[in-house]
Amino acid sequence: MRTLLTTGLLAACLGFGDARAGINAAAVFGARPSISALAISPDGRSLAYVAPDPGRGGVLYVAGTEAGSQPLALLRAQPPESLDRCEWIDDGRLLCQLTGLDKVDGEPRPYHRRLALDADGGNLRKLGSGAAGVVFGIDIGDIVDLHGGAPGTVLVESPVVTDGQFALGVNRLDTRTGESMTVEPEHIRGEFYLGDGLGHVALLAVRRMRTGGYDRAGEQYLFRRAPGAKLELFCEWDPETRTGFLPLVVDGKHGRVYGLQSLHGRLAVYARPLDGRDEAELVYADDAVDVGNLVTLGSTNEVVGVTMARDYPETVYLDAGLRGVIAAIGRALPAYRDIRVTGASADANRLLIFAGSDDDPGVYFLFDRRMHQLQTLYVARAGLEGVKLGRMSPVRYQAADGTTIPAYLTLPPGVSEPKGLPAIVMPHGGPAARDEWGFDWLAQFYAHQGYAVLQPNFRGSAGFGEAWHLKNGFRSWRTSIGDVVDGARWMTDTGVADRSRLAIVGWSYGGYAALQAAVVAPELFRAVVAIAPVTDLPKFKASFRDRTEFIMLGAMLGSGDDLKDGSPARQAKRLRAPVLLVHGRADGNVPFEQTEIMDRALKAAGLAHEVVAFDGLGHSLDDTEARATLLERSDAFVRRAFEH
Repeated sequence: MRTLLTTGLLAACLGFGDARAGINAAAVFGARPSISALAISPDGRSLAYVAPDPGRGGVLYVAGTEAGSQPLALLRAQPPESLDRCEWIDDGRLLCQLTGLDKVDGEPRPYHRRLALDADGGNLRKLGSGAAGVVFGIDIGDIVDLHGGAPGTVLVESPVVTDGQFALGVNRLDTRTGESMTVEPEHIRGEFYLGDGLGHVALLAVRRMRTGGYDRAGEQYLFRRAPGAKLELFCEWDPETRTGFLPLVVDGKHGRVYGLQSLHGRLAVYARPLDGRDEAELVYADDAVDVGNLVTLGSTNEVVGVTMARDYPETVYLDAGLRGVIAAIGRALPAYRDIRVTGASADANRLLIFAGSDDDPGVYFLFDRRMHQLQTLYVARAGLEGVKLGRMSPVRYQAADGTTIPAYLTLPPGVSEPKGLPAIVMPHGGPAARDEWGFDWLAQFYAHQGYAVLQPNFRGSAGFGEAWHLKNGFRSWRTSIGDVVDGARWMTDTGVADRSRLAIVGWSYGGYAALQAAVVAPELFRAVVAIAPVTDLPKFKASFRDRTEFIMLGAMLGSGDDLKDGSPARQAKRLRAPVLLVHGRADGNVPFEQTEIMDRALKAAGLAHEVVAFDGLGHSLDDTEARATLLERSDAFVRRAFEH
C-alpha cells in the first residue's frame, strides 16, 4: 500500500504519464479498491485494512497511525475464499471474516469463516464451522456484539441443525482460547440478533411464518425485560408495506433502539425505549427522500448521524461538535464533496475520515480532534491516481406520463457540453436500490472510453418514498422499464447521444431492465449488455419452490400474463440489437440458469449474441481479473455493434 504522497512516484515507476495515456483501462478500472474495511483500534494507535491480492484474494495489513509507519501483512486469503473485513476486538486483537462458495444440492451457497488473531499475527485461531451456514444459505457466526463483556470476547450467533431444523442462539466466545458459553438459547425461527454495544443481547429477529412452513416478508423482534425472562414482542416490520418499526441500532448505554419507521410516506429515524414501552420519538426525517442509515461512533452504539441522498449523498450529524469537525475538514478539502466519518477511537478523539467525489475515488485521512491535525493515510484506488475521470451531474427528464425522473449523467473527461456522443443507459440493480452521486467504477470506465452514461432512478427505485417504490420494479415493470426507455429517448432527443450509437448496460435487476427495455423499444438500442440478469420470471420464481421464501418471492414477482410478458427470454423474438450476457456460474442471487435460458431463447430467435461465463464466481464478480474481462469484452462488443 502507498500513501497519497507516494502514489505519483508509483505511477511514474509503472510508466504512466501525467495524463495516464495508454493505460490498460479495463485493468485499472476493474481492479478492486486498493484498500477496504479500514478500521482503527480502540486506543487510536493502530490501523487494520484489507488490500487485494490477484483475482479475488485479499491480505490483512496492520500499521501504526504515526506518520511513516510501515504496514505488516498478517493474513492472506486465497481463492476460492475472499477476505471481507477485520475488526478490532480490543487494542491487541482482531476478528476477520472470510467468505467462500460451496454447492448444496447443486446450488451455490455462500459460507463464512471467522478467524481471530493478535495484532502482531500471533495466536491465530479458527472460530466455528461453516456447515450450517452452507446448508441454510445464511451467514454463520455473525457478530452480535464486538464487546462480549470480558477482554478478548465477542457475542456471536450460534447456529444448530437438528433433524433438518435450523435454530439460532448466541454464545459468548473467547477469541484467545476458543472457549464459549451460551448466553441465549437457540430459537427455531431465529434470523439474527442485535447487541446493545455493551456485551448483551438486546433483540432477536424471527421469521414470520405462513401456514405450510413458508416465510412471510419481514420479521418480528423479540426482547427480554430481564435476563432469563420470557421473550416478548418488541415490534414488527413488513418491508412490502413498509409498516411497523425496523430496528437498526441498539444503544445500550442510553437504553434506546434506533430504527426506521414510515412518516408521510417516507422512512424516518425514530428511537424507542428498550424496556418495551410503545413510545417512538422522532429523531430525524426528510420531506423529500427516505433516510437511508444510521452513523455510530467509536466502540459504542451511540447514534451520531443519519445518511440519505437527494441529488447528492448527505450525512446529517446530530452532534454539534461533530458537525463542526466535518465543516472544518470540508473547508480544508474543498475538492471533495463527499466527506464522512468512517471510524473512531474509543474516546472519539481520533477519527477516520473518507473524502471522495464523482471524479475522485477518494482518500482516507486521520483527524486528531485534540491536536486539530489532519493526516493523509491511503488512497482508495491507487491504480487510478493521475487518470482524468468524468464528471457526474444530477439531471431530470420527463417520463411519457409527465412524471419527472431523477438521474445522473456522467460525461467523458473534459466534455462539458455533450452533443452526439456514443452513449450508454445503465439502470441499477435491486430493484429496491438506487444510484447515488459519487465515484462509480463501471460508469467511469465507460466515460473514460468516450461514452456518455445515464443512470436513471426509475420508479421502483428505493429511497424516494412509498409512492415512488410502487409495487417494486418487477410487479410494476411496465412503469419501471418505461422510465428507463424514456431516459434513453431523452438522451437522443436532447442531442446528448448519437441515435446510431446508443447501448444499454445493466447488472442484476439492471441486466433484466436492459433486456426488457430492448424488448419494449427494440428500435432504440444498438447493443445490450446484461450482467447476471433475471431473464425468465416464471422460471426464476419456480427455482425457489423448495425454499421457505418461495411465497414471499412470488408476491414480489407477481403472477399471470405479466410474468410472461415481463420476461425477456419469452420475448426474445422482439429484440433487434445484439446481446452480451455475462454471469458467474456460482451466482447464489440470480442462478446462472437464467443466462442459459436467455442464451437458448436468443439462439432460437436467430439473434447475434455472446456469453461470458466465470467459473466459481458469484453475483458481484468480485474478482480483479474477471472485472477487467467484463469491461474489456463489453466495451469491444458495444463498439462492434455501433460499427454495423
